[in-house]
Amino acid sequence: MDAPPIQYARTEDGVDLAYAELGEGAGLPVVTLGGFGSYWWLQSLLPVHLDFLQALSAGRRVVFMEQRGFGLSGGADDDAWAQAPADIAAVADAVGLSEFALLAVYRGVPRAIRAAAELNERVRRLVCWSGFLRTAAHAETLRIAAFEQLADADWETYTDTIATAGVGRGGDARAIRALGDNLRHWDGKTFARALRRGDAQDDAAPYASAVTADTLLAHRRGALAPPLDLVRGLAATLPNASLRLLDGEAMFPWYGDAAEAAQLIRAFLDQHAPDEPPSRAAEGHHGVQTLLFTDLESSTALTQSLGDAKAQEVLDGHDTAVRAALAANGGEEVKHTGDGIFAAFTSAVSAVEAALQIQRELAGAEVRVRVGLNAGEPIAKDDDYFGSAVQLAARVCDRAEPGQVLVSNVVKELCTGKLFPFDDQGETTLKGFPEPVRLFVVGER
Repeated sequence: MDAPPIQYARTEDGVDLAYAELGEGAGLPVVTLGGFGSYWWLQSLLPVHLDFLQALSAGRRVVFMEQRGFGLSGGADDDAWAQAPADIAAVADAVGLSEFALLAVYRGVPRAIRAAAELNERVRRLVCWSGFLRTAAHAETLRIAAFEQLADADWETYTDTIATAGVGRGGDARAIRALGDNLRHWDGKTFARALRRGDAQDDAAPYASAVTADTLLAHRRGALAPPLDLVRGLAATLPNASLRLLDGEAMFPWYGDAAEAAQLIRAFLDQHAPDEPPSRAAEGHHGVQTLLFTDLESSTALTQSLGDAKAQEVLDGHDTAVRAALAANGGEEVKHTGDGIFAAFTSAVSAVEAALQIQRELAGAEVRVRVGLNAGEPIAKDDDYFGSAVQLAARVCDRAEPGQVLVSNVVKELCTGKLFPFDDQGETTLKGFPEPVRLFVVGER
C-alpha cells in the first residue's frame, strides 16, 4: 500500500506534531505512538510497517503519530515524557476522536501508560507490546545496558543489533538489513542521548494504578528484549491488564507472525467492555483448559499456631501472589477454595509459567504452597468448572509436596518443545481414579 499523507496537529504550547491516518469504519479507533517508542518514522515507513497498519485498520481508523522531538514532529525530545498526554490529546482532537484505544510498543509503553492514566476518560483500551513500567529498570538489565553502550560507541553495530532483536534472530535477513538501514536515518550520538534521557525520565510507576482502561499486554517468549520478568511485573501492576505470551522471537509486532499480532489486537479492541465481559458460564463444555490448584501447607495447623489474624495475613500474601501470576499469564480465577485458589488457562504453557511464578514469589514464605495442574475439557456451569478434568487437577495438587509444581502427563505433552525441565515421578494411582496417572515435577528453565 502507499504511505498515507502526512498531516500536522498543533499543541497548546505551539509544537507541530506529525501524524498520518488510514482506515475507516465503526470500530474503536486507535492512536499509535511512533518515534522513540517504536522506531517508526513517517518519512521512512517500511512496507512491513504499512502492511501491519493496514491489517490493524480493517474496520477502524488508525492514527499514527510521531512524538515531539522525533522524526517529522517539532519540539524537543527533552519534553516528550512530560508532554505525552497533552500531545496525544492534541492529535486525537485534530482528527475528531473523543474516545480511542492507545497502542504503544517497547520503550513507548511507559509514556502510553502515563497518557492512559491522565486521559482515562478518553482512552478506552490500552495495548502495550513488549513493554515495561520503568525504562531505567529495563536499561539496568545486562543485555540492554550492552545495547545502549553500543549506540554511542558503534552506531552501525547498534542498529544491526536492534534490527536483529526487532525482527527476531531467526528472521528474514533482508528484513533485518532493511530495518538496520531504516534506523540509521538517525544520528547515533543524538539517539544515545535520547536513550539516556528516557532511561532517567520515563517512569510510569506513579501512574499505573490510575489506568482504568482494559489493557492488553503482549510479548513473544523468545524476544531478546525486554526481559520477561519486566513484562510480567507490568501485568501485575496495571489494574485491568491481561498478558498474552506468544511464540516467536520478534520484538516488534509487525515482524514474525504479524498477522497473528494484528488479529490479537483487533480481537481485543472489539471485545466487550470491561463491565460487560462475555460470560464463561455458558453451560456445557468450554474447550481444552489447563486447570491449576494451589494449596497452603498445613493451613489448619497454621491457624492454631499463629492465630486467626496472622494466619489471614499469610493467606492474603498467597492470594496476592497467585492473582499476580494469573494476571501476568492470562489465567482466570475460578474460585477461592479456602486454603488456595482454583484457576483456568487456555494455554498450558502459560499455566506452567504462572505456577512457577507463584513458587518464585512465595519462596521463603512462612508457609509453603503446593501447586497441581491438569488439562482437559471441563464442564462450565454457574461460573464454575466441573468434571473429571477438574477433579484430577485437585488430586494432583493434593499429591504435590509443599513448594512443588506437579503436573499430569497431558500438561507435559501440551508443553512439548517449550524447554521446561520435567522430572518424571512415574505412574501413581490417585483417589477416585482407577487408572494410574503419570506425574511430573516442573523445575525452572
